Amino acid sequence: MFLRILAGFVLFLALVWVVLYVSGEASLRREAMQPWPYGLGSVKQAVETPPYSPSAESEKLATLVGSLDDVEVKPIEAYVAAQIAKGDDTIDPPPADVKLAGREETIAELVPFVIAHGDRLTWSSYRVADVSGLLAVAALDRAESGDARAAWDDVHAIWILARVLAPTSGWRSKQEALFAVRNAAAIARK
Repeated sequence: MFLRILAGFVLFLALVWVVLYVSGEASLRREAMQPWPYGLGSVKQAVETPPYSPSAESEKLATLVGSLDDVEVKPIEAYVAAQIAKGDDTIDPPPADVKLAGREETIAELVPFVIAHGDRLTWSSYRVADVSGLLAVAALDRAESGDARAAWDDVHAIWILARVLAPTSGWRSKQEALFAVRNAAAIARK
């Protein structure tokens, strides 16, 4: 009698284990197919993504971005946040600590390059905040001076750079790209 009860209990445990195993596998497959927020794809797509390999255009982009050294992000973020927070469409001129002067030539070369080669660019950089911040300041400065076309090109370049961030980029770069898109949308409103 005891052996029958023990055998029945072992059989019951084996049945429960099989049911949990099968349902767990199905649950994992289902979750692997679910997309992540913000267009990040699914786990299955992340596994199938080929390794990052920069194109010739991406290497030129890295050279242009590399020339934007010694950028202080804090004053840039403070200025852009202050302009975005305004309820009206007025734009204050950028303060001197933003240091936009001296970088106009690089920005003037970067923006048309990004717009022209956007579909062939892939970049992985920890300088997302530096570049998108400078482009945001340049867009606000140009909009304040009445050059709406150039300001829109700067905003467009921010969107492209945030979109073409390599899938292998770290979480911090992706977070900065999301902030850049949010700022670009707010600047486009102005």
